[in-house]
Amino acid sequence: AVRPVVIPADGRVTIEVCPHSAETIVTVDGQVGSDLEVGDRVEAGRSERPVRLIRFPDHSFFSVLRRKLRWGDVRPRDR
Repeated sequence: AVRPVVIPADGRVTIEVCPHSAETIVTVDGQVGSDLEVGDRVEAGRSERPVRLIRFPDHSFFSVLRRKLRWGDVRPRDR
């Protein structure tokens, strides 16, 4: 199951693969996953360096949600 996690800006998360774990895969931001082995650790936290992002005028957060969640779509039975 996929369970998104939100942590405070100054928080850190450490995940370690335990013995007897099933196949474990880490995926970051929906990209291609990487296999993890027993004893592997993944740490996540805020970077010391800022990230510059590109924004497209017609590609807002809410327009993406509307498209992916089909908000405002006419359902087939309503047509």
